[in-house]
Amino acid sequence: MRLYVEPKYRAAESALKRVQRDPGGFAKVLLVGPRGGGKSTELRRISQLAKDDAIVVEIDLDASGVSAASVSAFDLLYVTSAALLRHTAEGTAETLFKELAEAYAGKEAKKTLGPLAETLAGIATFATAATAVAAGSGLLAGAAPLIGAASATTAGALRLLARPTGVIAETSPQGSALMRVSTKITREVRSQSDKPILVLLDGLEKMNGEAAERFRQMFVQTRLLADPTWSAVIAAPPCTLTETASALAFVPVTVWGFGPDDGARVVRALQLRLQAAGLDIPRDVETGVLEYIAQMSGGVPNHAIKLMQEAVAAAEGKPRMGLSMAQEAVRWLAQQLAQGLTGEDLDALAAVDEEHHLRGDRASALFADGRVIAQPPSDESDAPEFVVHPVLQRTVKVHGTRRAARDVPETEPAEE
Repeated sequence: MRLYVEPKYRAAESALKRVQRDPGGFAKVLLVGPRGGGKSTELRRISQLAKDDAIVVEIDLDASGVSAASVSAFDLLYVTSAALLRHTAEGTAETLFKELAEAYAGKEAKKTLGPLAETLAGIATFATAATAVAAGSGLLAGAAPLIGAASATTAGALRLLARPTGVIAETSPQGSALMRVSTKITREVRSQSDKPILVLLDGLEKMNGEAAERFRQMFVQTRLLADPTWSAVIAAPPCTLTETASALAFVPVTVWGFGPDDGARVVRALQLRLQAAGLDIPRDVETGVLEYIAQMSGGVPNHAIKLMQEAVAAAEGKPRMGLSMAQEAVRWLAQQLAQGLTGEDLDALAAVDEEHHLRGDRASALFADGRVIAQPPSDESDAPEFVVHPVLQRTVKVHGTRRAARDVPETEPAEE
C-alpha cells in the first residue's frame, strides 16, 4: 500500500462510509467495475482505513486456491465463519470449528476439511497475497526478505467440498444449520471486543462465462451472504456493470479505475513503482513516456502497470526508457487484446465506439475481457459510458474502413 495512489473517484472511502453509516451495523457492499480496474486495491485500502476501528477479516480467494468459477454462497459463508475464528480463544475456536465443519460438510468434515490450523493457514489474507506477488516480482523493492514469509503462509490451498454449483437457500436444512453456527461464532467474536466486524472478500472476479448466472445464484437467489450479522465489502465480477439484477441487500459502489480525466494520478502510480525499483525518473525515463503510457492504458490500473513492465523490459541494456519502448509495449498490449477478435467482435467494438453503450451479449463479453472500458456517467446521463480501449482504436478504424470499402455498391458502366 506504500505504492497506493488514490483515484479521483474514491471508491474505498465511499464503500467504508456506506458501512459506517448503516444503522444496524451489518451493511453489505459490492465493489463493482471492470476487470483490472482496481477493485482489489480498493479493498486493501478499505482494510488500511478501517483496521483501527473494526475487526477486519480479509479473505483472498484466489490466493487461497479457491476457484471463483465453482465457489457458492454456502462455501463463502463457511470460509468467512472459519476466518472469524482467528479472533477467538484457541480452545473455543477448536470447539466452534468442529460445529462449523459438521454443519458445512456433515460426516465428511473430518477427512475432507482438515484441522482448524490447516484451514486457517489456507485462508489467505491480503498480506499473504501481497507477499506472494512481491516475492515473484523483480520490480518491487524489498521482495527478497518477504520470500520466507510467503512460503510459511501459503503451504496449501484451502479445502472445500466438491459439489455441483447451485443454490443452497438460507431456509434449507443445510443453509439454516450453517447460519446458526456462523451466528454463534459471530457472537463469540463480539464478546471479545466491542468493535464491529468488517469482512473484506476478494477473488470473485475470475468467474467463467456464466458469471451473470453465478452472480445471481450467490447474491440474489440466497441470503446466506446478506443475512450474517457483520458488515462486508465484496469485490464483484465485471458482469455487475452489464447485467441488471435485484441484489437490493447489497449496495453497489463502482470502481472506475483512474477514469478518463485522471491521467496525472496514473503517472504518479507509475513513478512510485519505478522509484521503488531504484530508478531515477528524469535520468532513466524520457519526458512524456509515462504520460503516453497513462493515456494508452485508458485509465485501467492493471493495463498501465503491464505497459510499464513491457516498456522496462524493452529498455533493458539501453541508457534510458524512451518513447519507442513505450510504443513497443502498446503494440504488445494491442496484439494481446486483438487476439481472437472476429468480424462480429470488431462490428460490436465499432458500435461501442460510435454509441458509447453496450449492444448485446457480444459487447458485454468484450467489456468483461478488457477490450471495452467503462467510464463514469457524463453530465448528460446517469448511465456509465463505454469506450473502446485506446490500444484497439487503430484496429477498429481499419476494420471500419475496409468494411465501408466492401459495402460500396459497384456502379454499372455508363451507356454510350
